[in-house]
Amino acid sequence: MAPAPQVTYYVIMTKQSPDGGFALRPISRLLKQEEEVVEEMLQTTTYMVVARYAKKANAEGLRGQLHALGVEVLILSDSDIKSHLFMWAKTANSGQGGMAFMDFTEKPLFCPWADIAGVMLMQVKCENGSEATLIDVHRVSTTIVPRLDAAHFDFSALLEQKGATIEDFLAEIESRGKIDVNRQYNDDHREALQKAAKDFASAPGTFQPGDDALTSPYDRRDLLAANLFSLVKAAERVPSDG
Repeated sequence: MAPAPQVTYYVIMTKQSPDGGFALRPISRLLKQEEEVVEEMLQTTTYMVVARYAKKANAEGLRGQLHALGVEVLILSDSDIKSHLFMWAKTANSGQGGMAFMDFTEKPLFCPWADIAGVMLMQVKCENGSEATLIDVHRVSTTIVPRLDAAHFDFSALLEQKGATIEDFLAEIESRGKIDVNRQYNDDHREALQKAAKDFASAPGTFQPGDDALTSPYDRRDLLAANLFSLVKAAERVPSDG
């Protein structure tokens, strides 16, 4: 019998405390990187993959050593990444108890307000050069992430509020879910996040409408980078066991 495929464990640095007061030399030695590279890692406002291991224990060992130096990191495995599913919503309704979604196969999904861990607002490029506005709703209880493409929604109808816009919808989620919307996936960070996406050998799952249901298909490279950034931010809010 052939051996099981090897799983990679990714050690991921996210935005660090601004008053960290890091000593570059020991961190540089630990990561086997030049101090200039380590300084760039420590200044990331999104995320960077700083190491990859075949064994979870090695990744956890590095995390412990970095913690002792004041640096906090996440660990994600290929299994963690593949367990995430971005589910495009065909319909959505906001109520007192939470949000009710319906996917493109008419399957319902209900998300209580208390189950919302965070929300991403992302401007993703399309093949025709336009941009799609995607909204991801991260949840505490599951790695299934409801996603709205703003072009498919009438926010006045969704909120039952005449003249309501996407900003009214986001304000509603922030207020009821007691969270802040992350808006970092845009032109300011796009290039860095596309580069960071190349450090992963796996990708999260997607359940999206066919290209014929879209104004224009999403740019595949940009969508993958957005998916991985969304996943990392979800893991930052609700850490995985790796």
